Amino acid sequence: MVMEALVYILTLLFGVSTVIIIKNKRYKVVPFICLDIILTFAGFAITSFVILFVGNEALEALLIMSVFGMFLFLLGVNDIYAVFCCNQKIEAIYCGYNSYPGRYGITSYAPVFGYVCNGTAYHEQTTLTVPYRLLRRMTEGNTYPIYIHSKHPGVCVLKRRIRFTTVIEFGFAIMFLVVAILWQQS
Repeated sequence: MVMEALVYILTLLFGVSTVIIIKNKRYKVVPFICLDIILTFAGFAITSFVILFVGNEALEALLIMSVFGMFLFLLGVNDIYAVFCCNQKIEAIYCGYNSYPGRYGITSYAPVFGYVCNGTAYHEQTTLTVPYRLLRRMTEGNTYPIYIHSKHPGVCVLKRRIRFTTVIEFGFAIMFLVVAILWQQS
């Protein structure tokens, strides 16, 4: 019952995110992460229908684990995509940061930069989060070098390196997908 409620809530949240992405045409600015969110919404929507109309607990568990695994895997792929594709170095104005509180008191920080590329002004947060100690050394209004994706300038990173959290995302993705496969076989 709790897992079913969680699936319904996640379907709703990813559905709202999908509507916002489509309404604001964010898929043109940051395509890969938008694809991840839309596919995750589709996965949770399918899982919700299975819960409502099929009632097969084994299939429900398989779908839940698969959707979580797919989401985390694509999140990791997005991180690697950003590191390799953001290779155009530009100067951008630091505008602050967005913080995302997580479990166990761990907060992620995504710096926000303003910059102009090909005549278009951008005000975007970096695709990859950074440690707070790095942000403490930065001053709002000063310019700093960042790396942008030449085809999708809204995708930017502060540093071009793969983070440890990306490795953790892949680890959990593999764990969820392996559990889904083993669950199916049992």
